[in-house]
Order: sequence, then structure tokens, then C-alpha cells
Amino acid sequence: MKTAHVYIYGIVDSEQNKNASEYGYINLNIVKDQIDTQKGFEEIMLHIHSVGGDVSEGFAIYDYLKSLGKPITSQIEGNCYSIATVIALAGSKRVMTPHAELLIHNPWGGGIEGEKQDFKKYAEQLEKIEQKIANFYASNTNLNQKQALDFMKVETTFTPQQALENGFITEIKDALKVVALYKPKKNKIKNKTEMPKEFLTKKEAKKSFKNITDSINGIFNILKGEAPKNLLIQDANGVEIDFFEIEADATPKKGDKATIDGESPSGEYVMPNGETYVFEDGVLIEIKTEEEEGGDEDTEALKLENEQLKAENKKMKKDLKKASKEIQNVVNEVQDLKKNISSTFNYNPQIDDKKGKKSSKKQTRNLFKDKN
Repeated sequence: MKTAHVYIYGIVDSEQNKNASEYGYINLNIVKDQIDTQKGFEEIMLHIHSVGGDVSEGFAIYDYLKSLGKPITSQIEGNCYSIATVIALAGSKRVMTPHAELLIHNPWGGGIEGEKQDFKKYAEQLEKIEQKIANFYASNTNLNQKQALDFMKVETTFTPQQALENGFITEIKDALKVVALYKPKKNKIKNKTEMPKEFLTKKEAKKSFKNITDSINGIFNILKGEAPKNLLIQDANGVEIDFFEIEADATPKKGDKATIDGESPSGEYVMPNGETYVFEDGVLIEIKTEEEEGGDEDTEALKLENEQLKAENKKMKKDLKKASKEIQNVVNEVQDLKKNISSTFNYNPQIDDKKGKKSSKKQTRNLFKDKN
């Protein structure tokens, strides 16, 4: 499924200047341009990092996004303050990164001049906007109007967990975790009175040890770097592209596979160096070259960020290799234990249960049978 990415990065402003993003502003015109450049999409990923801004412009962006009739996922990646919270609620699925913040407050304004009637009229307008926003929250979150007004009055900041509890978001986005877990198969007992076997054969014991050591070796291989490596880069718009099958310090080439937000991308993505990566169903099918423009601070910043990501990947790989030595020691210890473990005990029962007499016959039990 092809996804259109829309970035609400910056202050929401009503002036419809297409170059507003260069000065840290976002408006309806820019949002529409982002949509228009991405053809054939079936869903929208809305990235949000904004301290808010103009109320009317925020509602206009919300209405436009909803009018497209596509499933929307809102992802709060930093600040989501003031009117930016209204835009975020355009998503039926709303996620928040662990360190992001959401804030709501009463609307405010400034710069008014005139007589007392003018100030009174302005106060009435602010109250109407306040009621409008509170009603909107009541319709789209777990809050009622009074709760919304109370939170707005004291300028409330929500953690991801608090935002989830109050219905501003539907989930908190966690970092991807690699898990290696050994789950031994359960013994199937035909009936409740049947007991496990009294003895393990050496073959059965070796098999159990092998399962354990294979699981530990699986972790060891991940730490050594034998699991798929990944190169993570950003395009000129800040979209993170995960080349999950190539080394962190490699250069992408035709045929390499990638994901964006866990999905297989299709379409064109312009890189900071001017190249355009063309994807089809998650496969890089073409790299278009273009003369790089000089003096672009944003482009240089993206280049630097990509280099920093590569450096971080290298450091993580080095740390994991160091940790792998400790895992290898555990593997060696288990293998030594497999070779040396044994258990034998003797006992002399005092009573023979069947004859009611003492018995002098010794009985012996070993961990392993004599024959496999």
C-alpha cells in the first residue's frame, strides 16, 4: 500500500507563502503541495512536530486532510502544541513517540487597540474560539467539554501515557526490539495420571542441550552482526529509509530492498546530494543523478545527520561484538557442562512393599541409561 507522507513541521501560519517552510512555518498551501507531489497513494502518514500557531489555519489543514477520504495515521514526533493537536486528531490512528509532548491551552491574541468596546468584542471572539476548540476535543478524545476547558485553562502538558489515557492518541510508538527466546516444547501427556519418563537417555539429554546452545548461539550470531544489517538514511524531506539488508557503512545500489515506516515504498525520494531513489514495492530500481545545489544549509544538515547515523551504527556494531564475547563464554560453559554432567545415587530400602519384608537389594538410578 503506497503511503503519502505529510510533514507538519514548524509554526502554523495563515500566510499562504509556498516558501514559508524555509522560515519554519507551515500552511495549507504547503500541505496541499506535499499531497499533490505524491500520486496514487492509498493512505496518509502525518508527521507532526509543531508548537501550533494560527487557529483558523489549523482547522483548515484538518478539514483538507479529512476531505481527501484516505486513512490517516498521525505520528507525533516531537512537540504537538496548541492548534497542532487539532491537526493531529485528523488521524484515526494516532501514535506518539516516547519522548514527545502534547500541550493544550486557551487561545490568546495580541496587538489589539481601541476603546473598551473593542476589547470586549475581542474577548468575546476569544471565548467563542475557546468553546469551539473544547467542543472539538470533546468530540474527538475521551474528554468532555468541561474537562477540556479545565485542562486548557491551566495550560496542560501531556506525556505520551497521559495523552493515551485522555484519548488524544491511540498508541505509543516503541522502539523495535530484537528478541531471541527459547521455548522448549511441552510434553504431551495422554492422560492426567501419566507421569514423565523416569530416565533420560543420553541422546535425549544431548538434544535438550543442543536446543539451549542453539538458542544462545542465535543470540551470539545477532551480536556478531550475522543477522541482517541495516543502513538508515534520510531523504531531503527527512523521510527515514531503512535499507535493512546492507551494511551500515554501505552505499545503496539498484536491487537493494528498503522499508519506510515498516512498509515497502513505491515512488521517488530525493536525497540530500541531489540523487533521486526510485522504489517499486520496496526495491530500489533506479538511482537518478542530478547536479547538487551548493550553499543549502538544510541539505548540509541532512548530510551531517546521515553521517552521524552511520557513525552511531558503527559504534553500536562495535559494542555488540564486544558483548558477543561474553555470550560465547556462556556457550562454552554449557558445552562443557554437557560433556561432564552426571548423577548417580544408591539407596537401600528398608521395606519391600509387596512382601512386607526387609530387602537388602540396592537400587541405582543414573541420569543417563547405559544404552542410547
